[in-house]
Amino acid sequence: MPEHCAPRAGPVLAADWSDNYLSYWYGTRFAEPGIADHISKNVAEFTHADSYKYGSNFFDVQTLFQ
Repeated sequence: MPEHCAPRAGPVLAADWSDNYLSYWYGTRFAEPGIADHISKNVAEFTHADSYKYGSNFFDVQTLFQ
């Protein structure tokens, strides 16, 4: 096989960098429309961000429990 047609082997990376973050917090002074008193809530969150040669992605999800 000619040298210029030889297959090349090497790692194929989907992302130049990526980061994931999982968090949880609790608060007692949340407010909701129509409710005069403070209410307590638990909040869980997942965040993902990455970048590669064609662009970048960002994804964030928050779930509130009261």
